[in-house]
Amino acid sequence: MIPLAPLPRPEERRELRDQMGICLEDAAREVGVSSRQYLRWEWGDSSPRPGNHRKYSAQLQRWQRLIGEL
Repeated sequence: MIPLAPLPRPEERRELRDQMGICLEDAAREVGVSSRQYLRWEWGDSSPRPGNHRKYSAQLQRWQRLIGEL
């Protein structure tokens, strides 16, 4: 099994989304989960399962790259 990429700290997750100007609902829809579940990940109250972890991690990494290019 491929190891899961580490996620940014919870406080950084929300900051990334805010910097990208993406609402909670759109971010959650992109990953394929409810807004409530996405918010729990963003706050660090729960961790995504492996399949969703990969999608969420890829989303956050993409945002980090895009913000770094600004």
